[in-house]
Amino acid sequence: MFKMIKMDLYRLFRQKSFYFVGLAIAFFAAMAVFSLSMALEYGVYDGLTESNITIEKMFQLTRSDSSFAMIMAIGAIIFTNVDFSSGYIKNIASNVTNKTIIPMSKFIVNVFASFIYIVWMFVVLAVGSLIMFNGISFGNVGNIVIEMLLYLYFVMNFIALVIGLCMLLRSSAGSITILVCIVLFSGLVYAAINYVVSIDLTPYSTIANISSFALDAKELPTMMLSALVGIVGYNVVGAIAMQKKDI
Repeated sequence: MFKMIKMDLYRLFRQKSFYFVGLAIAFFAAMAVFSLSMALEYGVYDGLTESNITIEKMFQLTRSDSSFAMIMAIGAIIFTNVDFSSGYIKNIASNVTNKTIIPMSKFIVNVFASFIYIVWMFVVLAVGSLIMFNGISFGNVGNIVIEMLLYLYFVMNFIALVIGLCMLLRSSAGSITILVCIVLFSGLVYAAINYVVSIDLTPYSTIANISSFALDAKELPTMMLSALVGIVGYNVVGAIAMQKKDI
């Protein structure tokens, strides 16, 4: 298992997609800072002014955009499926006694990559905010650390979902298509269910949990439990698919 993780880590840093994802996150984070500065300058952002903006608030506003999690997930899909498209996975499977460790290794390495992306996103946001806003403060540093860890935790659920999709479909195009549909339409589906039967499933949503969690939200324990179920469940699906399907 550790040898597999070490090998995947080595391959992660050698893949161009890892760096392209990092560049994409940096670009969108920089654009988020620039867009907010323009909005505050023209007074089109209610309840927020340049005098009360903090880097903590900047991070909260930015991570509420599910696009960042989707970019990380696309990176995970590309990294995972490249083994199937290149045939490299056959060499791996022939050298392990239990094929279920293959998706688990992919999950662990992609979570590590997501941790790097989140730290990188925060660095870009912090530097951009210090440049664009005069006298900006960090806010509550402890809360920033907790929010970054929670953000990673909910992204882990998302990563487990796409790893499971990759193991089932073994196609980057198919996995990305389903991913985009989930991001775009899951909110509409949950809203329709709430409208029809008055049941709010948002705290159980993989996408909504990433973008809408708050440290003081009463739903946070439910959201964390739901994410844990998703992490375990999606990984089990991926492991079963890897074990049952021919490579």
